[in-house]
Amino acid sequence: MSGLVLNALYDIGQFSNVTPYFLLGYGRASVDTKYDFPNRGRAEIDGSSEIIQAGFGADIFFDERTTFDVKYRFRRAGLNAGGLDADIDAHILERGIRYAF
Repeated sequence: MSGLVLNALYDIGQFSNVTPYFLLGYGRASVDTKYDFPNRGRAEIDGSSEIIQAGFGADIFFDERTTFDVKYRFRRAGLNAGGLDADIDAHILERGIRYAF
């Protein structure tokens, strides 16, 4: 699955060196599904669907240039093509470090 999502983030407020936030997103996905059926062959279904996601996270500031980021997102994409109606759900936990030049 690949896609493009537009997100909106809402900063709750800054508490000491931590800024928690919520996020909501909406976009489109391209889904390529393949499945091998035992003794029956292979099925391939391609389609596109909408993506929705919601989550929360926090930016933790170490100094003026360095920020640690941790976030959780729930993402759902659907596929309705070729007689297949399915939801593809993902729970995503991300962490990262940003350095501003």
